Amino acid sequence: AALNILAPSRWRGISNSEAISFTSFKYSGVRAFPPQKLCVFSRHISEVPAIWSPSFLIFFLLTSFLFAEDLELKKLFDKRALTGTVVISSLDNKTVFISNDKRAKQQLAPASTFKIANTLIALEEKAVKDELEIIKWDGKDKGWKPWNQDHSIKSGFPISCVWCYQELAKRVGLDKYHQHLKQLNYGNMQTGGNLTRFWLDGDLKISALEQIEFLQKLYKNDLPYK
Repeated sequence: AALNILAPSRWRGISNSEAISFTSFKYSGVRAFPPQKLCVFSRHISEVPAIWSPSFLIFFLLTSFLFAEDLELKKLFDKRALTGTVVISSLDNKTVFISNDKRAKQQLAPASTFKIANTLIALEEKAVKDELEIIKWDGKDKGWKPWNQDHSIKSGFPISCVWCYQELAKRVGLDKYHQHLKQLNYGNMQTGGNLTRFWLDGDLKISALEQIEFLQKLYKNDLPYK
């Protein structure tokens, strides 16, 4: 249920075959549902502890519409003393619900949600041969026990393994990121000079509405990747 997504709990994943985790302020993922029942959910959060990413987005099936109106959405944020936006859109954009329209247009750091694009870029650039190739942990504490081990994209994606994607970024390089961000028309398409943090707290910014557009292209296989 949508309300469970807002619960202040740690990671809660489901099977790898479904390739999605429902979490609090942290996870981004994709699940392939029939187009006629697909909605895209994108939200940007501020004023939360630093361990949580400032945004997350999910594809999810709406068997019934869980959010009655913008006022109800607003209550969810107010109850937790959060500033944010919710954008819910049908795949064809014929039905769109927005809470906090102004913030929905504001570009913010994608943080953990960038791992969707980051994964596509890393695989395209052969930073790893496939999603199963092991990325070796350097033995240093990364701040969360599940991160303190070797990972692959398959294991690192569901837990937003930051150091894994930072290692992949080193293998890709800024020049390639510039090319891919332009091809994807991803947000402001800026990386600045910080290779390993540009999507976390650096120059890359994207709005909730732009996130919706990106996810729709992803679902429809309209991105420039095989």
